[in-house]
Amino acid sequence: MLMLLKIKELLAQFSPIFLIGRQRNTKSESMNRSHKRRQRLSNTGPYEFCLRLLPLSLCLLLFSCGKTDSYERPSSDSSPKGGNPQAWMLDSVHYDTLAPNPTPLANSYNSIEELVETALRGFEERDTTLLTNLLITRKEYLDIIYPELGTHWPAARDMREGVQMFFWENQRNTSISGLLKKLRDLKEKRLELVTLEFADGVEEYPSYKLHTGTRLQIRTETGDTITFTTVGSIVEKDSTYKLLSYRDRD
Repeated sequence: MLMLLKIKELLAQFSPIFLIGRQRNTKSESMNRSHKRRQRLSNTGPYEFCLRLLPLSLCLLLFSCGKTDSYERPSSDSSPKGGNPQAWMLDSVHYDTLAPNPTPLANSYNSIEELVETALRGFEERDTTLLTNLLITRKEYLDIIYPELGTHWPAARDMREGVQMFFWENQRNTSISGLLKKLRDLKEKRLELVTLEFADGVEEYPSYKLHTGTRLQIRTETGDTITFTTVGSIVEKDSTYKLLSYRDRD
């Protein structure tokens, strides 16, 4: 028993020394680790250094996005007209009661035959200016055509400005592409109209009609008859006519 007490006293005397030594070792190890980190950073190239900082950058970015969302995110029911998120999407009832637009088509033709024969002359002469002027303008499309197009095409009932411009630009680009392709591939020098038909019928709208699926039978300089499908749909408004488009494929 006396021996055990003696041992405890000895341990109590030497334990501070052990603790100090351990603290010194821990401090030394910490300094060594810091020195090694500094060496690694000094030996690290710009690319590796950026990669090391990437996790921290992502965390900061996510934190900032979270703050923005919590204070600036618009309510789920926001819309151009307020309250109803589908306010920009019209329904069929709107088109059933739509009044005709009195605006006339500019530089239009008095008959379909006159319009088509003018187009054929433009192809004969490779006159891109004449052929382009036969098409409806951007203003006519946005003011007259698109506002009523939803009568038969539900996708065109979206009244957002960006959607309307998408429809216009897509149609315009397709028309110009079809026009240039035909001028590039056309070998015939004489194009005489024999007959024309509208394979897809006529679509009626409050202010205008669309003659669709235009197919022309053309007599060439050799006397051969060919089918000509580059002339696209034709707009009829107040007994005057303009081209809606050219087709870029048969």
